[in-house]
Amino acid sequence: MKIPTLKKTLINKLYDFSTIEDLNKNQIYLYTPIGIISGEVYEFPENYEEEKTVVDVLAKNFSEIADDYKEKYNIEDFLPNNDGFIVLKKAKIQPLGSMSTTNIDLLTVFFDQIIAVSFGTLNVAD
Repeated sequence: MKIPTLKKTLINKLYDFSTIEDLNKNQIYLYTPIGIISGEVYEFPENYEEEKTVVDVLAKNFSEIADDYKEKYNIEDFLPNNDGFIVLKKAKIQPLGSMSTTNIDLLTVFFDQIIAVSFGTLNVAD
């Protein structure tokens, strides 16, 4: 029996929290070897006929690549193990040991690169 990893399940549930109106001002924070990555989880629309931005076009391509991969390897439902990714829009990367921030319109983070995850607002103390 193939089941998703606990990591994927937790990250997907945190995404669900971000869609709740009272919690939508919070962000998901992914802790990776490079640093802290934050952003809004990109919601893939059911219909891509009305792509309005470069971000939408890129996300559509990411989605099609994942769908083609699953079809080629006869994968139903989810990608196995830590394979797979989360797409963030308005992403920010704060490298470890640095106060600088890199802003990226659309970022794909692979699940196997995520060490820890949190949800909320970030308060940096001096």
